[in-house]
Amino acid sequence: MMTDDQAGETPDSDMISTLCPHLGRPCPAATRMLRALDRAGRAARRVTPDLDMTGTSQLDGCARACSAVFRLSPEGAAVFCGVSDESEVAALDRFASDFLACDGPGSMPVEAAPLAFALSPLSARVVAGAQARPC
Repeated sequence: MMTDDQAGETPDSDMISTLCPHLGRPCPAATRMLRALDRAGRAARRVTPDLDMTGTSQLDGCARACSAVFRLSPEGAAVFCGVSDESEVAALDRFASDFLACDGPGSMPVEAAPLAFALSPLSARVVAGAQARPC
């Protein structure tokens, strides 16, 4: 039986999450944050279709408590882990797009690249420009 908290939740199989180098698996804290952003975005887009918001957070619930930058937009939600609070979201989006297209880090310096990222379905399609292809 589905709880009220799970109703309308994006299934994990519909999200793209890279592996956290510290855990060797997708970061559960980033996944929880992405789910919450995705739910908030779906609710907000009913009244504000153009909602576009970025911010920073600490990924609590993980021993490392990495900093994160997030984006919530009409295209979906994205969480970028282990980056500086001053990181440019557009540059992180380009990094994710290049990564998913198997083009490496693009023009982003390695030290500025996220340790991991998670994308909701809409955001993943927009960032990837289509479906991610095997490298």
